[in-house]
Amino acid sequence: MRLNLSLLALFGLSLAAVPAHATPESFTFIISGSGYSGSGTLTGTPDPSNAAAYDLTSGSGTLNGTAITLDYTAGVDIDNPGEDKSAGSKYDNVLYPSGAALLDGYGLEFTYGNDAIVPFYSNAVYQIYDTSKPYYDDVNPISFTVTEIAPTPEPSGIVLLGTGLAGAAAFVRRRLVK
Repeated sequence: MRLNLSLLALFGLSLAAVPAHATPESFTFIISGSGYSGSGTLTGTPDPSNAAAYDLTSGSGTLNGTAITLDYTAGVDIDNPGEDKSAGSKYDNVLYPSGAALLDGYGLEFTYGNDAIVPFYSNAVYQIYDTSKPYYDDVNPISFTVTEIAPTPEPSGIVLLGTGLAGAAAFVRRRLVK
């Protein structure tokens, strides 16, 4: 009887040790400075080759009142669709949420009206590249911040834990009554 109770307690502890939420993969961002003001959300998956990075798969928000959407089509440059990005020469849409720099030099590419807007990190400064402006006036310093969205607990995990604890309590009560 003590062995059964010990096994049941061990099982209950193992359930409690399993996190009841999904892997954090959602972030909010804020862009400000140099005449730009905007915010939005980003979603990604952990980068298989870099544990500190997320490969962003979607993102949306507003910039100066205009809707922006993350371009996450690998190998396609939205402001120059014929250009091949596979060699790593263009935007990579990778986020480093715990790094000293949140972005790398390749940055994130967003659609911005009929043009593109690209926040990136270079020479220890966050900058923004706006394809709607003339070539030599299109890079400006900005402030770029990212905050991880707290994961929401999965209801099924909470229900499983609750029913397991209720069952364990009923089992212990029944044993104590006898």
